[in-house]
Amino acid sequence: MSHTQKINFFDVSYSREICGVCEVGILDGDNEKNECAYLSFDITKKDVWEATVSNEEEKEVHFLPVDHNIPISRSDGKEAKRCDGILFSQKEEQQAIFFIELKNRKGKKDKRWREKGIEQLISTIKIFSSCHDIHKFNQREAFVCNRKMPFYQYGNLEELEKFKKKYHVSLNVSPSSKL
Repeated sequence: MSHTQKINFFDVSYSREICGVCEVGILDGDNEKNECAYLSFDITKKDVWEATVSNEEEKEVHFLPVDHNIPISRSDGKEAKRCDGILFSQKEEQQAIFFIELKNRKGKKDKRWREKGIEQLISTIKIFSSCHDIHKFNQREAFVCNRKMPFYQYGNLEELEKFKKKYHVSLNVSPSSKL
């Protein structure tokens, strides 16, 4: 199903956090309680961070939770798949955008976590791109982060190149990103 509504992801009415620290964690809220993903500044609890963002230059960045924050419907009225959040900087000289999907799975029964995460990223990127000019961001990346598999290596270069060519965003399967 396709998406038809026009969404301003940068509307200030959506919950967001702004930070300019050198390292920050991202945690997923409780899905049972419809809680959004959020930032963690407590470096003593890095072991529970689901994603880590390194921001050595301490650029001002915004974290915009998408899931449980921005209502996105498919054309049939059902909720669209979406990622957990978007990290972005809109400063003229450093425009960057990161689409982030958090996973917390390991084991044989959840071996499709990477594919499901990529589907959620693709859905969000398509919706975002239909509403905003994604090319205005000189750095565009998408991350599937799985805290339970921090050393997971994904090396299908052909799939990564196809993703970048099709969506104009680099795909990473990694629990950390660098601004």
